[in-house]
Amino acid sequence: METSFFNFPVYAVPDAEIALSKLVGKNERKILVAVNSEQWKQDEIFLNRIFDAAGVNLPNDGLILASDSSKLKPSFSQIAGVHDVQYVFLFDVSPPEVGIQANFPLNASTSWNKRFFYVSAALKEIEQSTELKRPLWDFLRAEFLKK
Repeated sequence: METSFFNFPVYAVPDAEIALSKLVGKNERKILVAVNSEQWKQDEIFLNRIFDAAGVNLPNDGLILASDSSKLKPSFSQIAGVHDVQYVFLFDVSPPEVGIQANFPLNASTSWNKRFFYVSAALKEIEQSTELKRPLWDFLRAEFLKK
């Protein structure tokens, strides 16, 4: 939603109960993955494959929020208020869409507020591009294969 009062996009946020019901996973390794995907089942295969290669079983180790652009996304503060999250991956989701008022570089990890953030393009684009896959793999390998 945009208004003339604000000079930036304002995103609607669902109530906490609805928001948290959209999360899937056990979060054993404190990982949040937010994905904007029109073709989630296909993207899920690629996402699981690249995280598995780094020793991360997303259904057990993380929380997954998959939605298309027409659905309300919970805010990060709603999620972090209930779940301890150390790593946040945003695929085709801008930080303001989940209530984070910060700019992070694309395809690079950023440490902010005692968490690591990784913001990148849509999973479909990453799957088709070595140039986008490499920084994601390098970060996953550095953070999760060592543990």
